[in-house]
Amino acid sequence: MALHLVAARRLTTMAMMVALGLGAAACGSSSSTDPGGLDPRNLSDGYTKSWLLTRYSVDGVDIRIPSYAADNVYLFNYDGTGLVVYGEVDGTAGDTVKVDDLTWSMSGSTFIIEGSTSPAPVGRTVAAIVTLTPTSLVYEYDRLVSGGVQKIRCTYTRAVAYDAAASSLNKSLTNGQTKIWSLQSVVPAGVIPVDPTAPLDNLLILSTDGTGYLTRPDSTGQKGTTANTDFVRWTTVSNDLTLEMIGLDAVAELPWTSTLVTATSAQIVIRGDVVTESGSTTVTMAYVPFVAIPH
Repeated sequence: MALHLVAARRLTTMAMMVALGLGAAACGSSSSTDPGGLDPRNLSDGYTKSWLLTRYSVDGVDIRIPSYAADNVYLFNYDGTGLVVYGEVDGTAGDTVKVDDLTWSMSGSTFIIEGSTSPAPVGRTVAAIVTLTPTSLVYEYDRLVSGGVQKIRCTYTRAVAYDAAASSLNKSLTNGQTKIWSLQSVVPAGVIPVDPTAPLDNLLILSTDGTGYLTRPDSTGQKGTTANTDFVRWTTVSNDLTLEMIGLDAVAELPWTSTLVTATSAQIVIRGDVVTESGSTTVTMAYVPFVAIPH
């Protein structure tokens, strides 16, 4: 990817991510309606919620959303943490999806978001929430440009709706919407080629609609790099005893067909074959929730 495309993508994405993440902070900082009249719980539903950019305007004029920003998904956790997943569309063939972590906070209608790994101009942006409902988020912020200030307005829509009619297994895997799982263990160890200095920092993100993401470690030793992420599709078959996952580049990182040894809201244990250069190996992988459901 050319440097100017990288810069444009990251600056635009971070600007969008910044204010959006700000909104998410509301959920983590309060369990009731904010004094400014905004209910922070709308941003995370008490756990994790995903959002998609659907409208973008500069000084009141709608601008076509760039293709590299239109498929980015923002995940916000109730505790003030979150992730932005950069989509496959970025104008460069062969690129994989990437993910950055973020933190957010909220005071009244003011939101602050900080990206710990995103190469943004300042790494911290302040925005004002205009609208916040369970399905819509609108915020504004000022952007300094040569000769003055531009007013940026972004509108986000809930990316995956809560499925109250989902099966009990689906709800265990996704919390009825989107759930982030952290890799707890792999047996035998060392088979899956993850970073040996941080073998358990992969995240498996599952959504109720059968989509998801597999993130790779950010601990690559290269300063400023982002974690690497692949889009996956998943389904359960054989009376919910088998989990099937199809990933763009996820070969040798998780079994594509697994026996569900355990599948509860507290733990997933899968057993299946991964394919490496040396052949096929049966592994058992255990996952636990990345952020525990608050009680």
